Amino acid sequence: TFIIHKPEVVNLIIIYGFILLINTVNGTSMAILRVVDKFNWLSIQVIVSAAIKLITIVILLLMGLGIKGVVIGLIIAGFIGSLFLNLLSYTIIRKNLSDYWNGTKLKILKDKNKEITKFLISTNIREFMSIFNKNMDVIILGYFRNPFEIGIYKIAKNVVEILIFVINPLYIVIYPWLTKMWAAEKKIEIIQSVKKLT
Repeated sequence: TFIIHKPEVVNLIIIYGFILLINTVNGTSMAILRVVDKFNWLSIQVIVSAAIKLITIVILLLMGLGIKGVVIGLIIAGFIGSLFLNLLSYTIIRKNLSDYWNGTKLKILKDKNKEITKFLISTNIREFMSIFNKNMDVIILGYFRNPFEIGIYKIAKNVVEILIFVINPLYIVIYPWLTKMWAAEKKIEIIQSVKKLT
């Protein structure tokens, strides 16, 4: 009522919210593939997911489902893309951690429950805050302006954010290297490298 100015789209917003649940484990799966240098697998996953998204949305639009079709298409494509990504990471885990797979050696983690819980809580809070921060401007503007104007603002914002694509490859390439350095306890080298990269 106050932000979207269209109470009739509430159900669509709730439906689209399911994509957050679908994407929950994607970050971890991507990190696994990066750490083992499977950038080619990641590339294939991104291309296949984008193709599935396009095809699904076009089919649902041709069926006359309109904006509802777009939302449903995004959810279906998100689910398929996530499933594909997680299968790839599952393959890597199964191949590289076969000794631990049966769960016999996972008992060594039972004393780490407190640390694992703390990590999960902090990660989820950080991710929630990042979603909030990324969309705060749109939410505030949505309260004062109409959806058309907010749409124009969002398009302009997306155009400016193209600049981020220049930085993303650096992060993707450096991430595996930093994790390996961290595992080798080369903390001083990591700090020096991060300063240089920044």
